[in-house]
Amino acid sequence: MIIDNSGRILSEFDRKIALACELIGVEAERYAKEDCPVDTGRLRNSITYAVKEGQGLANQESGEQADPDEYRKLAEPEEKTVYIGTNVKYASKIELKDMAHKSGKAHFLRDAVTKHKDKYKEIAKKTLEN
Repeated sequence: MIIDNSGRILSEFDRKIALACELIGVEAERYAKEDCPVDTGRLRNSITYAVKEGQGLANQESGEQADPDEYRKLAEPEEKTVYIGTNVKYASKIELKDMAHKSGKAHFLRDAVTKHKDKYKEIAKKTLEN
């Protein structure tokens, strides 16, 4: 007798991908906050990430419908994608260095993504291997 476990394997793979996206989002948020110029802390505190997996789905442990407010959203993320950003209106001016800032830092969001690609690959690899 042959037992088809492909559904279970695909489900586990999807779960691992979702976990990797969450872990990468946490790291990217941390890197962006570390590099973000600070006057009042409003911009730094607004930085967050969004991941499509999990939004609006039932909680895995309790089976209850998840509260949409507990998920971070930036517009409508695509599946298996991590977004990092902020809703502070002046963020783009600082990110693109159109607005002078005493710390002289710019590109805190872009750098959080581009300068740490190897770390994100490592996170994804370890998550999928376990």
